[in-house]
Amino acid sequence: MIIIKSEQYLSELGKGENNQDNGGWDAGNSYVVCDGDGKALGEVASEIVAQTFLNELHSNPAQDISSIVSRSENRITKFVEENPEGSGISSTLALLQFAGNRARIAWVGNSRVYHIRDGKVLFRTKDHSWVNDAVSAGIITKEEAVNHPKSKVITRAIQGAHKRTTAEEVICKDVRENDYFLLCSMEYKKLGRMHPWPPYSPIPQAQKRHCKLCTKNVTWNPKITTRQSLCR
Repeated sequence: MIIIKSEQYLSELGKGENNQDNGGWDAGNSYVVCDGDGKALGEVASEIVAQTFLNELHSNPAQDISSIVSRSENRITKFVEENPEGSGISSTLALLQFAGNRARIAWVGNSRVYHIRDGKVLFRTKDHSWVNDAVSAGIITKEEAVNHPKSKVITRAIQGAHKRTTAEEVICKDVRENDYFLLCSMEYKKLGRMHPWPPYSPIPQAQKRHCKLCTKNVTWNPKITTRQSLCR
């Protein structure tokens, strides 16, 4: 059975005018980070998705992810019907859930989950983005994708009942003592190039490091939300 030794949370405004990140956790069980689309009331969409996932998984941890995505979409649609100024809002999703000796990871859009061990990234989610699709199709190279004009364009988001989507899921069966998981509202551009990724840090040091990565390196998205969990 996976036991969480400690947890850290950070949400920062960064360079933007408002923070549309939302998230939460059911300690030791489920962790969620969501990012609004940048439109007016985008933070409402991310809050709806985050709270729907946390509430549903608390009630039934074995619940199918697709059904929770669908409920989130229905609730966004209901909000927009009652608040037309929120038309078009959407949210990403990054989910980490522990069950027994496994970790279930699900995501929509470009919010990410990283699995880190001994300073190395073992796994990270692959963004649902235009540039990733273009690289896979051979339209552009990985190098061209880095600063591509469409690098901000995502191809999946939780938007509402009018435009259904699906989450991608993986099951991580290899979770060991002192592994840790990082959820963030967008990529860490330097994470893959750090040698090594630092060991799990106390809260003040971790916050300082994450803020620096956010404000200096994640230039196309003005804020970052992180959740960091250490396993034993």
